[in-house]
Amino acid sequence: MTVHAPPPKPGPGTLWVLAIAALGALLYTSGLSNGYVLDDVKVVERNAVVSQLRWGEVWSLPWWPPQLGMDVGASNWRPLTLFSFLADGTLARSLGVATNRVHHAWNAVFYGMVILALAPLVRRFLGRSWTPILVLVVFAAHPAHTEAVFPVVGRADLLGALGVLIGLESFLLFREGRGGRWLFVSALAYALGVGAKEMALPLIGILVAADLWLRDGSLRRLFGRESLAYLPHAAVLLLYLVARFQVLGSAAFDHAHAADYSAFERWTFASRNALVGLSLLVAPVSFHHLLTTLPASAPYTYPLPDGASRILVALGGLVLGLGWLGLVRRAPRGAFLWVASLLPWLPSSGLLPTSAGTSLRFLFVPSAFFVIAVACWVRTWRPQPWHSIAAFLALVWAGWGTFVTLQRAEAWRDNGSFYEALLVEEPRCFVAQAGLGSYYLMQEPPRIGEARRHLEEAIRITGDTPESGNARIVLGMSHELGTFGQRHVGPGLEYDRAIEIYRELIEIDPGRWDAHLSLADVLQRQGEELEAA
Repeated sequence: MTVHAPPPKPGPGTLWVLAIAALGALLYTSGLSNGYVLDDVKVVERNAVVSQLRWGEVWSLPWWPPQLGMDVGASNWRPLTLFSFLADGTLARSLGVATNRVHHAWNAVFYGMVILALAPLVRRFLGRSWTPILVLVVFAAHPAHTEAVFPVVGRADLLGALGVLIGLESFLLFREGRGGRWLFVSALAYALGVGAKEMALPLIGILVAADLWLRDGSLRRLFGRESLAYLPHAAVLLLYLVARFQVLGSAAFDHAHAADYSAFERWTFASRNALVGLSLLVAPVSFHHLLTTLPASAPYTYPLPDGASRILVALGGLVLGLGWLGLVRRAPRGAFLWVASLLPWLPSSGLLPTSAGTSLRFLFVPSAFFVIAVACWVRTWRPQPWHSIAAFLALVWAGWGTFVTLQRAEAWRDNGSFYEALLVEEPRCFVAQAGLGSYYLMQEPPRIGEARRHLEEAIRITGDTPESGNARIVLGMSHELGTFGQRHVGPGLEYDRAIEIYRELIEIDPGRWDAHLSLADVLQRQGEELEAA
């Protein structure tokens, strides 16, 4: 008598994945009425290319619009993201709705699409069971993603993530013999990713790692006939780099805050970012880490660790950067997930010259591979009851993440809400104090008293240093302007106090040209009023 084993229970299917993707998108519809915050203002709201729908200029201009006089090292080139913003504007005009609502709506939709793109990779590693569903739920509710979805400029991270995830899965389908069309899809997705954001560039390295550790490949096979499969991606990469150089010039490959560091300093910088990034993936309790942790002495970038801490940080980065070597023989799939989590982060790490520190949106693609890796590790636990405990904790964590995400939606409403949220987390954040002061002065009518209070606090934080310059300039303007941005003459304008502030700044930073210009303008207008009287 033959005893047949019962058929395995079917795992959750496509409907579950679609439901999670829809709920993930729905979670971020809480930001549909939000305006423009931080980089949104310069890249989207005040960018004439976007607002005037100049389609022909999308491909030939950097990410930071030169029309606004932006002189930043990390100008970058993200034409497909800008293209999508123009498409939003066209759709908004045809529907007769506010453009910002369309921007935010599409960000929510793209987030749902990222969840869908991640699902096949999750099932590839974890099979058809309830574990992949839990992984997708945790990913969808991860609070670190708020910085990639709520601000409009997070569109670059969303599109870049789609390029990486679709490109990897399509390449693996090609390697499994599903047809050459999947290689074409993979190369096309790669083009989408790098055209949206430079963090997708390392995908070609992820494909090599997949061949080595997911397919039991060897270096001999890899550099043989099978290497021809990389040619379409190599062509995309070459075309992108050439076009990037044509648009950005020397800033294409050596720019931003880490550009002047030595090799060891750059490694230390990147190592610190890696350790901080790992902590934020595990516990994303920081609202906007890049700003809330900035010291007063360096309001726009991180200082390097010094002394013994520099050595410890460098060693910690070495462990994170090379720790996958210990898994190559014992757990090659784990080695792949380790490398795949690390590579998309490199263009924003400081190891490559592009970043000021660890921003939550830089963790968007790494978090996808990270949650898979954690689930794979949990499945190795014995005995089995630990799996149920882990599943319960995952659901609790997802519930907490959902709550935090909904809370942070309000913080991204406008610059005022954003800076206020920063001050709740870190009252001595120079950027938040100075930014909130400027924001209050731009209101109609200006909230001059509150503005001066925050600007003066920003100056107290930095002290008599050049870093206080922007706050001092705006504070001086608050004493000479009727409304922010428009100079008026007449009673009630405190010219003497403005003159005192500008002179203090010139003494602190003699090369500050705008302080000299503002002082000369005030003195001229004060003299004209006295002469007229």
